[in-house]
Formats: sequence, C-alpha cells, structure tokens
Amino acid sequence: MTDRETESVRSDEVAERESTAAEASNSARSIADEQADSFFAVGDAGPTTGEPAIGGGRAHARIVEAAVVPVEDVPTDYPWELRTDSALALTVEFPGGTQAITYVEYRENGQDPRFARVLEVAGPRYGSYADLYGERLLLEVVDGYWVPYVPPSGPRGSPVGAYGVWFGLAFNLLSILGVIVGGGWLLTAAWFLLAFLLVNVLLVPAATLTDAWYLESHTDWGHAPLFWATCNAVPLLNVPVSAWYLATRMGVRSINGR
Repeated sequence: MTDRETESVRSDEVAERESTAAEASNSARSIADEQADSFFAVGDAGPTTGEPAIGGGRAHARIVEAAVVPVEDVPTDYPWELRTDSALALTVEFPGGTQAITYVEYRENGQDPRFARVLEVAGPRYGSYADLYGERLLLEVVDGYWVPYVPPSGPRGSPVGAYGVWFGLAFNLLSILGVIVGGGWLLTAAWFLLAFLLVNVLLVPAATLTDAWYLESHTDWGHAPLFWATCNAVPLLNVPVSAWYLATRMGVRSINGR
C-alpha cells in the first residue's frame, strides 16, 4: 500500500469517527429536549387535582412533571393561597414510586415568593421551569396535602460552625477533668483562664449561631438560633447545652435532600 493510499484510509477512519460522535451528540440533545418538552407543558394542560396525602410528616420527593393549569383547577381546600390566574402543578415522586401533586403560583415574570425561597436554598439554577426536572425537594403535609417545606429565612450561616461547638464541648470537658485531677491549679493559671473565656464567651456562642442559622435555613431543624447561642454563652451551662444542641442536629432533613 502506497503512502497516499495509507493517508486516504486514515482520513476515512477519522471522518467516520467524527460522524459517529456527531450523531451521538445530536441524539443526546434530542433525548434531553424531548424530556424537557414532555416535562413542562404550558397551556392546555387540562384539569389537574392533587390527591390528599396519607399520613403526615415530611419527606423528600423528586420533581417528575410540571404543567400550568388555571387556578380554578386547584382544590379549594389546598392550604397555600394562590393569588395568580394560573398555577404551576408539580408532580413529585416519593421513594417507592408514589406520586403526588403540589401547586405554587405561576408567574410569567418572577416566581412564587415561597417557592423562590425553596429554590434559593435547594440550589437549582435554571433558565426555564423545565430545568427543575429531577430536582429533589422537601415536602410536608399541611391540611392533607403535600406542599413544599419553606424555611423561615433565606440561605445564611454555615455547617462549619458545628465543628466549633464540638471543639468547645471537648475543651470544657477536658478542662473540668483537668481541674478535678489537678486539684484546681488550672484555675490559677492566667493562660487557662484566658483560653477558657475566649472559648466559652466568643467561640462557642458564635459557632452555635453560625451553625444554627444554617440549620434553620437549609433544613427542617425548627429551633431558635438565638436561644441556643445565648445558652451556649454561659460557661459550664454550655456543657450540657452543647451536647443537647448537637443532638438536635441528628435526623434533620435537608431542603434539597442531599
């Protein structure tokens, strides 16, 4: 085989691989577009009713479908007041395959303020409602219907604060042990008293407030951040309070299910 023939064969192979890659890319885009179109249907969606929730409590669910419906199609006893002419009906699927419908206000310019706060915390960034497909949200039962759980505030705080609470608790426990074992000599050491004050008056309450703000805005924690931060600013009292506070963090549900 001559050099020219070899180069021709190689060119044909490269062209074939590029053609195959282009077809795969177009196919992937086509599938994604079809999913988005089937997920979000604006206009003639027809009557949609939500099935009352069985039981109670809160649970995570994934958004699998959405449609714009006249607000008159929303059940009259639906707990959220919808002040727009249309509603966005979100079909959500719980683990196990059970589905339910929840409604929020539909606005061509803007969003339902309650749902906007949920999305702000949950984190999805989208250019259209179709981008909500597959997002996980925390829902709660209100008056027999599943509705999005809305945190008391927008995103704030940081979970890093929990490490400060853990450090403060460990420091105080070791300090108490050191005073008992050492016969109280630590109480006469200036460096220890300074460290004790810094940890208990500054670090622990600040860390508690930072973490509590995060829990309040990103989970269904449901406690008062200032209450816990104030109690944790009292030396010695903050030992059982810190332990109790950390216990309240266990079992909380995040807004976005991550």
